[in-house]
This record gives sequence, C-alpha cells and structure tokens, in this order.
Amino acid sequence: MKDLPIFSMAGICERYEDDEGGSYLTYAILTTDANEQMADIHDRMPVILEPDEEARYLDLSQDPREVQQSLKPTERELVIH
Repeated sequence: MKDLPIFSMAGICERYEDDEGGSYLTYAILTTDANEQMADIHDRMPVILEPDEEARYLDLSQDPREVQQSLKPTERELVIH
C-alpha cells in the first residue's frame, strides 16, 4: 500500500483435529475482484481492509452481511515490485 506503512488482509482460519487427536490451524486469504491497477495482472486480488474496517471485521458479534461490505477491491494505490 503506497500510503500505509502496514495493512491488513481479510482471511479466515479454523482449528481442526485429526483422527489421532492432533490439532492444527488452517488459514485462507479472502479474495475479491481485481481493482483497475491489478486487472492487467490477474482478475482477483486479496481483500485489503481499510484501517477503520479492521475491528469490525474481527468482531464476531457483527452481522455477516454488514462485514461483507468490507470485502471489496481496495481503492488505494498499490506499490507493485
């Protein structure tokens, strides 16, 4: 992110137990349609949360339909190396 020193991506995680009782976490980064800047590279991109959306995204008491509004392409300029 060109104008943010650190940023958050939306993701999900879940703990699983295998047949032997071992426990492990799995993770996935959520994606959305590519913004204009990324569209030439790929049709999808990670969901990058705005700083003011981070707490709402992590709040498990939120209505999922409200949180879903945050799952959109970022409008911020990206630094691509």
